[in-house]
Amino acid sequence: MTLMDTFILLRGASLGVLIVIMLMAASYWHIYASKLLVLLTIGISAYVFAPIVIDGYQSLRFVVMLADTIPLVFLLFCQSVFADHKRPAALSLLLGLSYYGTGLTADLIAFGTLDLPASLGHAIDLVSRALIVSCLLYVFYIIIGHWRSDLVASRRVLRLVLTSLVCSYISVVIIVETVVPEFSLLLETLHSVGILLVTLGFTMGLLAVGANNLTIDSKPVATDEANKTTTVLETQELAALLYSIETECSYRNMELTISSLAELISVPEHHLRSLINRHLGYRNFNDFLNQYRIG
Repeated sequence: MTLMDTFILLRGASLGVLIVIMLMAASYWHIYASKLLVLLTIGISAYVFAPIVIDGYQSLRFVVMLADTIPLVFLLFCQSVFADHKRPAALSLLLGLSYYGTGLTADLIAFGTLDLPASLGHAIDLVSRALIVSCLLYVFYIIIGHWRSDLVASRRVLRLVLTSLVCSYISVVIIVETVVPEFSLLLETLHSVGILLVTLGFTMGLLAVGANNLTIDSKPVATDEANKTTTVLETQELAALLYSIETECSYRNMELTISSLAELISVPEHHLRSLINRHLGYRNFNDFLNQYRIG
């Protein structure tokens, strides 16, 4: 098997994984985050497919235009899953569209579609890369900023996957593409290995979370019989939690965090997360407190 064969095989495998993600997300089309996930997989698929487009600039331009949507859609997706957004945020749209506009302009200059100096295209490309870094930093902030209040263990795993795997890999790729504008076949093949591993990791994270946890609901979700208190320890811990919140009104402390509440009622933090999530139906600690604060 030649290096080119390996390159094409790896890209094909990545496209196969992306199709699985797309089909999984499309089956929950009524969820805003799922719609964004479909769009995200389309953009990533275009990025994966771009190096093997061989039938002229027209097809390549179309594929590149789709791939350039990745930063914006990824930002909106992370906000929908981790920051309880039910629609695009104005600031995110502005940042993402600014990147898309500058990136598209730089590509059109590089393709020769726009008759502008190559030096101008290079300058616009640098602005575009600065904007994509801004998008990435914003995503890091969204994921990490709400980490502590997330009560869903599987979604906390997805946060870890996105920060340690996806965002980190994107950062490396941006740096390498800036330093080495033209990849050799060997670098493209190594990049294909990275794409496949990241895509598989992202897929495993999504499967662990499940579609029902793609959004954070401000209202408690229904709990089934299997999730109700079954041990004496859970009964005691739940009683201590409700006494602190409902009788002692500890929720009035605006500096209250899940770790400080756990310390206050002498319950391990991971037990407290499970109590609020599994037995009271809340997926976010701040939502749990706000139900008392605004009630």
